[in-house]
Amino acid sequence: MPVKRYIVLGIALLWIAVACGLIASKNRTISTGTKIILETVPVDPRDFLRGDYVTLRYKINTINLPDPGGEKKQFKSGNIVFVPLAVKDRFWEPQGITATRPVSGTFLTGRVKYSYARRVEVSYGIENYFVPEGKGKEIEQLMRPGRRSLVTVEVLVDKNGRGIIRELRVEPGNISGEKFPAPGIPREGKPVPSPVLRSCGDGVCAETFSSCPSDCGYKVWPYQSDVQSCTSASGKEYPAAGEGAARWFVWNGCGNEKYYLINAAEPVVFNVSTDNCPSCVCQFPEFSVFELIDGQWIHKKDFSLPHTPGLNEKIFYVSSSPRIKIQARGCFYLDVYTKSAVQDR
Repeated sequence: MPVKRYIVLGIALLWIAVACGLIASKNRTISTGTKIILETVPVDPRDFLRGDYVTLRYKINTINLPDPGGEKKQFKSGNIVFVPLAVKDRFWEPQGITATRPVSGTFLTGRVKYSYARRVEVSYGIENYFVPEGKGKEIEQLMRPGRRSLVTVEVLVDKNGRGIIRELRVEPGNISGEKFPAPGIPREGKPVPSPVLRSCGDGVCAETFSSCPSDCGYKVWPYQSDVQSCTSASGKEYPAAGEGAARWFVWNGCGNEKYYLINAAEPVVFNVSTDNCPSCVCQFPEFSVFELIDGQWIHKKDFSLPHTPGLNEKIFYVSSSPRIKIQARGCFYLDVYTKSAVQDR
């Protein structure tokens, strides 16, 4: 009987030692790991949600081989591999794949799922992530194919190439969106805040493109105008076209025409607004929409909204052409949004 007790006690101590070792290893990664940002790609929504965790897929899950010859034999299903990484702009990208552990630099250790032709599919143990209760469906909607929401993951990587997810972020376009920190991992020594639902107009997409294009869509800047620049009421000069262009028409040097490049057959939103004071000038939201068809500008539709202070209305429009022209007949403000980014500007 005493022998059995010792055996049970020994097994229990062994499991405690293993658990302590895992905790210590994770804490070392958290305190000393290299922080990298990875870009995700959409996954099949049928496989996305499993209770309160989400399945993630990264661009680095697929490694392209320059030569699929003898090198491919090293990358059979189940093999341990090492993927060196380097940062490009904002995101870390693979610099190849090897069966030999690198002696320096940042790398992720993974396991081959399968290989075919010139590609190797690798998993890194960071493909599943638990989210706060009730948030799974929201993230699922944002990550479906075609939504174009930018989902990024902050990962801490230790010297052995082991990665731990620190935070998941949902960022529509270049708008900083909802953040989901990993439980128990502090952010810059600060308490981890509880994620909250946002409202339309706060710069964070917690709604849909239809209900809140100003948060969930991409802003389309005019690529051309009939004038070069415009001046605000305070005397500040703005370009009439290009990024940061003036939002108004027909006032303080602004012409009455702006041209926008969009995606044909994709809904866009005209966010029309006016000054919110009785004596202000820009309260005449009247304009026409033209589409460039076979090299000619074709008049498609006229819009005339109430001449009231503080107007803020959204108009959905679908163009058969990737180029449209807005011709204003009075002073008002206009922002154009599209659900997905325009690829060729």
